[in-house]
Amino acid sequence: MKTTRKKNFDAVLESRRWKESVARKTEGMSRAELLEFFNSAHTASARQHGTAEETLILREEPPKPQGPGMPPRLCLEATIPSYLVARPSRDVRLAADQLAAHEWWDERRHDYELFTSQTVLDEAMRDDPAFAAARRVQLAGFTLLSNLPEAAELAKRLLRDEIIPAVATDDATHIALSAHGMEYLLTWNCRHINNHRIRSRIEQACEASGMLCPDICTPAELMSA
Repeated sequence: MKTTRKKNFDAVLESRRWKESVARKTEGMSRAELLEFFNSAHTASARQHGTAEETLILREEPPKPQGPGMPPRLCLEATIPSYLVARPSRDVRLAADQLAAHEWWDERRHDYELFTSQTVLDEAMRDDPAFAAARRVQLAGFTLLSNLPEAAELAKRLLRDEIIPAVATDDATHIALSAHGMEYLLTWNCRHINNHRIRSRIEQACEASGMLCPDICTPAELMSA
């Protein structure tokens, strides 16, 4: 019989506490000081996962075969760290999505073997440097997927067949990399990635390339599965 996992925290309260704590610590800081603050947090997080910052992200080419009893493999797309560090939205729907991201992160992420990609890291480091550094902190300890030739060809197919528009090349890369050994691709990008209108075409493109499409889902969908 399936047991229901007891909710042991208030995600809204914890998110508010975290933001208030950071606000107190960073009050009056310049942009350069904010960047230094988040970089220091990043270094501290790295030390929890290895002896040096170089061990923050581990590389595999390709992911090793998964043995019995291992947790499912999950690839994190760039919208997830963005939602985790963003200011709470005034839009009710977006605020709910942010809350779901925080709840999955706090309650469920340890149930998976976590992966990301250089493309996600590149996206995470764009725009405001303080928020970019905060996003980098969230990715501490993730295994970095390599840009395998098979994945590159699948990304080209997704763009060539206009399954993913040419303006969203990074989104094609997210799908293609996760199709090599990942069971889940976690995203809040519901326009080009977790779009049910193109899901079957994505799956067909993966199959035609000899790869298996992961279960593409949002944090809310994954928690309700």
